[in-house]
Amino acid sequence: MNKIPSMFDLSGKTAVVTGGAGILGRDIAMGLGKAGAAVAICDIADTEDIIKDFSSAGIEAKGYSIDVLKKDKIKACHDQVLSDFGRVDILVSAAGGNMKEATTSDELSFFDLKLDALEKV
Repeated sequence: MNKIPSMFDLSGKTAVVTGGAGILGRDIAMGLGKAGAAVAICDIADTEDIIKDFSSAGIEAKGYSIDVLKKDKIKACHDQVLSDFGRVDILVSAAGGNMKEATTSDELSFFDLKLDALEKV
């Protein structure tokens, strides 16, 4: 594990990362874990392999199922994380996705994007 300067030490902290199985969310969670935080990886996708990777890196991590578009799933995940870790110190909301309809291009400016596509992402 890389040495983290003491000003960035997160030992004793718990971090929750929604979208933690995604490319950005996973890397953010890894950085928080390397800084000493215990990490709750919350995603609609399977987290089993990610948790194994984190454990191999010496990071305390646990995976949780969540659909951030469903309030009951958010509540259930919240309750599980608090039951397991007792507290949440850091929340990173990295859940999202990519849709062609919500992506700008040479032909499509931000102001031409459809609102429903942006809301979904």
